[in-house]
Amino acid sequence: LQELDEQSQTRSLTVDESWERMTLLGRTEDRNAVLPSLEVFVRDNPEHTKAHFALGAILLEQQNPAGIAHLEKAMQLDTTSSGPANTLISGFYFEQGNRALGEEFSKRAAEHFEKEKKQQEELMSFSPTSRFMPHALDEQALTKLQGQLKRVHGLSEAYLVRKVVEGSDASVYVLAATAG
Repeated sequence: LQELDEQSQTRSLTVDESWERMTLLGRTEDRNAVLPSLEVFVRDNPEHTKAHFALGAILLEQQNPAGIAHLEKAMQLDTTSSGPANTLISGFYFEQGNRALGEEFSKRAAEHFEKEKKQQEELMSFSPTSRFMPHALDEQALTKLQGQLKRVHGLSEAYLVRKVVEGSDASVYVLAATAG
């Protein structure tokens, strides 16, 4: 944090550096103290999913319904945040005494987690109908992986592909190897 603060005195921080600074600030100070900086960060970076999520969570923690819009924006930007975001919104509505909306968002969260679980199971199971694509790693990553695999005693051949799940953006790398 100190290093990033010093760098910010001499140059503008990148978006990633600014986010890291924000994250570190949230760990070392009261979350409420981070709120003004986080609001500025979201204003300057309106497509930053994690910032919207964090801002929404803090606002709901303060019983401020404005947090819902930020959590909804996070879900719009990245559907993988839907489960946790809907869980937070559900908890907020239950705390406010709005059981109907609390249950609605709780149901959405449960549906998201169930869908995620099924996708994960499908990604991790293999059958003759499984679909694979080229790995699409860049040369640098591929060279690094090859270097690591060369150190594996008894490895004869290795094949790297991505398994694709229909109806999902998710994919998983599959490394198949044969012993020599």
